[in-house]
Amino acid sequence: MEVLEKILKQIKEDNIVCPPPNDWNDFYEGIGGYEERGNDYDRHRHFPLILGGWWGSSKEEKHKRFVNSVDYFYRKYPNKRIFIERFFEKTNDWYRWND
Repeated sequence: MEVLEKILKQIKEDNIVCPPPNDWNDFYEGIGGYEERGNDYDRHRHFPLILGGWWGSSKEEKHKRFVNSVDYFYRKYPNKRIFIERFFEKTNDWYRWND
């Protein structure tokens, strides 16, 4: 889980709230979030706040959802780890705390 800790540290140090809505949707599709959900999946903790959820939610809510989904899918589905790692390597457009 060393890489997961590095990703979570990057989120904190780079002041990342979450990706913009289109990128967040691409991320969630890429990790299989719309299809793969374990018995412990909680829509209110992991589902992206995009479309109608974007405008009605605070930065704190968006951040918590995004971090929860990264953590959940990274731990639960090892086959998604490479996608998650590459997403963080290639993504430069983030919604940040100072935006």
